[in-house]
Amino acid sequence: NQYRRRIFEVNEEGDLSKPNKIIGTLWDPSKDTLRFPYQKLVEEPITYSKRGASKIIASIYDGNGELAPFILRGKVILSLVWSYEKPEKGTEIGSPKSSKSDRLTWDDPLPAHLATLFTEWVNDIKKINEYISIRYIFGKTNGTFNPTPQREHLELHTYSDGGLLAYGIVALLRWKQNDSYATRRIYATSRIVSPSNDMSVPRRELNGLVLAAKKAVEFKDEFHIEPTNVFLHSDSMICLYWLNKPLEKLAVYVHNRIKSIRDTGFHEQVFFTGSEENVADLVTKVKPPSAFIDNEF
Repeated sequence: NQYRRRIFEVNEEGDLSKPNKIIGTLWDPSKDTLRFPYQKLVEEPITYSKRGASKIIASIYDGNGELAPFILRGKVILSLVWSYEKPEKGTEIGSPKSSKSDRLTWDDPLPAHLATLFTEWVNDIKKINEYISIRYIFGKTNGTFNPTPQREHLELHTYSDGGLLAYGIVALLRWKQNDSYATRRIYATSRIVSPSNDMSVPRRELNGLVLAAKKAVEFKDEFHIEPTNVFLHSDSMICLYWLNKPLEKLAVYVHNRIKSIRDTGFHEQVFFTGSEENVADLVTKVKPPSAFIDNEF
């Protein structure tokens, strides 16, 4: 109890009472919900510079990926800020000499188009602050926690996607509940690809699939899921072609990543899922909060 009092706010009986902040997340023990209290980031004056954008965008943390689409959008803006090149003084944008440029300094004001993107993202922090997530994966019935499903009834579905801005994954648990099935997102993340990177989209899709396979191994072990109940999903026909092609006939870059997928043992459990049904699309493309807040996945 003394340890709990040092970490959390508890009442005299030693029970958790008030909401407690845990690694950027506010846990309300009375409702067993999670919130993301970042409103205070915009309550002070904001500096529209590389320094100001870097400070605020890097302050948003979400370990499980509840805010992954919002964080992706912020990272994309930050990537654009860091890669922006100022036209040389005395030249016009678009002229042959305008390629001689310089990066923004820490305190240079953001150019108008980047300032607009940053302003829109900052304004949406208010919506993120109102978002509430249920902590317990398997939910409640009449105020009582539902039991953990039997191992043979648990399925893991990991979706991957890759695009011009990023590649990423969304992991879902699916289990039998009474006479139907229930689904819950348990993880989401994305990796930004630099605007100057010339990596092809199929290779970005492949990196997403590698990430999905590696995370599938972790979650399989964590939830004690039967290996046959693990499924990977991709909307890339090229990746599926590479998976079925002999390794010795693949380019080195593709060979190494296909081999890492095969080493997980899940290479025969990768299924094609159309783009319109691929939930990983939410973490690889810039979308407004309305597209993912309260989304069924």
